[in-house]
Amino acid sequence: MHVWLRVLQKHHRLAERLLFALLIFVSLSLAITGGNQLRYPDEYDYHQLALSILEGDGYSNEYGEPTAYRPPGWPFLLSLVYRILPQPVMGKLLNALFFVGSVWLVGKLAEMHVGKGTRIWVFVLALLYPLFIYTAGTLYPQTAGGFFLVATLVLISKTTWWRYAIAGLLYGFLILAVPAFLLVLPLIFLCIAIMGPSSNGILLLKRAVLFILCATVVITPWSVRNSLLFERFVLLSTNSGVNFLLGNSENTTPQSGVNADISHYMERTEGMNEVERDARLRSYALEWIQSNPLEASLLYARKVLAYFSFRNVLYVESEQSSLRDAVLFMSYYPLLLLALCGLVFFGRFAFSRGVLAGYILYVGNAFVSAIFFTRIRFRVPFDLILIFLAAAFLAKLCVWLRGRIHRVCV
Repeated sequence: MHVWLRVLQKHHRLAERLLFALLIFVSLSLAITGGNQLRYPDEYDYHQLALSILEGDGYSNEYGEPTAYRPPGWPFLLSLVYRILPQPVMGKLLNALFFVGSVWLVGKLAEMHVGKGTRIWVFVLALLYPLFIYTAGTLYPQTAGGFFLVATLVLISKTTWWRYAIAGLLYGFLILAVPAFLLVLPLIFLCIAIMGPSSNGILLLKRAVLFILCATVVITPWSVRNSLLFERFVLLSTNSGVNFLLGNSENTTPQSGVNADISHYMERTEGMNEVERDARLRSYALEWIQSNPLEASLLYARKVLAYFSFRNVLYVESEQSSLRDAVLFMSYYPLLLLALCGLVFFGRFAFSRGVLAGYILYVGNAFVSAIFFTRIRFRVPFDLILIFLAAAFLAKLCVWLRGRIHRVCV
């Protein structure tokens, strides 16, 4: 019996390595195949900002003007690989590496909180979820964001001070890359409370304070730069106003995203600098919410539901296709169903507090995202958590089935 167990373990490890090698091959191949093509306006902006940093022109837009419209984290990372070759394909290769690293970290997280044998399910499910690989083949920051998010969760899963310090530094950089993660901070603190020693509230508070202090150390230089440049406090970026208005106006729908018509508001901000425009657009959104509380509340609830959608109406119509929608439907909802099954059998399968934290983080982000507007792309870092939850259920289900079969055979 022991010989057979060793053989099974050996083949299990071999299967893990082969699956991970396949992940590396597929992601790098698609990144290279995508080449220097930029499909979306955001990609072009990130590319131009990275070139500006690389060429010594500071953080400036395409007109050579200093800007804070886009957060600096992702362009900074792009500028590092552009030192090798200043072309978009380098950024796509970097994203492919972040994707591979993210999946490996999710596997580690799963083994920490569920047990051995879970990692292979993570690799399988990641391969069966093409949205990850597609997003990794763009210049969007969400793939890198997923890596830093999962790395943070892995670090805070262990109760040592240095891990919390590093986790705070990583999360601070994550906020500089994807500012929406600033609003996710309460969920991260909840994860710290759930995964930490529940009997010592003071210790948990100290760790949370250390985490936020380290994150603040990373964010502060950028905020100081903005305040000196614009002579007004700008914490992260100057695009939160337009995004808030896109998600909260009379022309906004649960799925409209950046396609909501706010042109008449934009006309009123002509001649303003980006900081003034940001503040004014935010005020327009707040005025609409205050004037239409019921409509705004219903819209918010519908945006929460839209978070779990399999499709978006894209700004670039050429990138929309029924085939892509079908693939996303067939790949996303099985994962969601597996995670829901895990929730139903949470007590029977005796899941750890780390898995509970994963559910809170994934579902909680729906309510955070709906403050602005939901997009599948924005959900990508959290779909890594969904993979973790689905793999946890499959691993526990296999253990339960083996136990049942063993009892029947005996």
